[in-house]
Amino acid sequence: MVWRRKKRRQESAGSIPVDWSHQAAYISPDDPTLKPKLDILAEQKHAIRDILYLYWDLATSWGFISGQTEFASFDRWRWVQREADYDGGVWCSHDDALLLRQGSAVGLLCEMKYDWEVTDEVDERVWKAALDAGRFDRVPEARRAVEAGLKGEEEMGEELSVVYDEYVMAFFEMLAREGGPVPIDPSTFDPVAFLSEMGAKERPRSSFRDPR
Repeated sequence: MVWRRKKRRQESAGSIPVDWSHQAAYISPDDPTLKPKLDILAEQKHAIRDILYLYWDLATSWGFISGQTEFASFDRWRWVQREADYDGGVWCSHDDALLLRQGSAVGLLCEMKYDWEVTDEVDERVWKAALDAGRFDRVPEARRAVEAGLKGEEEMGEELSVVYDEYVMAFFEMLAREGGPVPIDPSTFDPVAFLSEMGAKERPRSSFRDPR
């Protein structure tokens, strides 16, 4: 018998109160693109929070990609192709974009696994259309898992293990490797300069196992 956890529906991030004072320092307040960018940034932060919880739940409750986890409320299809955005400031860093792409793919695969476990079928039209449109091209491990999932639940097993290792575990390994304390002098600390320097040091990487 499959334990059926209530499936949470995708919903928009809505209005999320965030202090943008440090971010706004990068661009002119008269810039007409400011409000849309701030709205997208708020939704993006909401999605990252959901992805972090999803990863934590998979790692602590399951140890694999499970259809019985919480899929989270963010729009997984929206962020699975997210690219970095440094236009006027670090709106979406390379690491942010990588986490959004991989985390969205993990959430989508959890949903696909759920459909196999509970209904014994998946909506092939949706998944095939996504593959044909290149929605998973930036997350090749997930693309292979979707292709296998179209053949059946058992066929997904090996590919899901790869995704769990390369996306979920690799992210936690990166945090352990790079997330150490940074020495800061509160009397001279400039948050805008600090963020600018961090953004300048960052480079694109295809895996969180790649060095920064």
